[in-house]
Amino acid sequence: MANQTEQFIQSYDQISTANETTSASMQNVSASTEEQLASMEEILSSTTNLAELADELEDMIAKFEWND
Repeated sequence: MANQTEQFIQSYDQISTANETTSASMQNVSASTEEQLASMEEILSSTTNLAELADELEDMIAKFEWND
């Protein structure tokens, strides 16, 4: 009976360790996902600004008269 109790405790400890490892991994994945989202938001903002600048440049260029 004592041997079975020890085996149970060892199994429980292994499961507990596996759960802690999984939890830590999930936290890392979550942090990475948040970083990627922040990067994507920065890229979107930069792309929007670049599109606005391109529109402004196009308007400025349109003011010039081109002679062929």
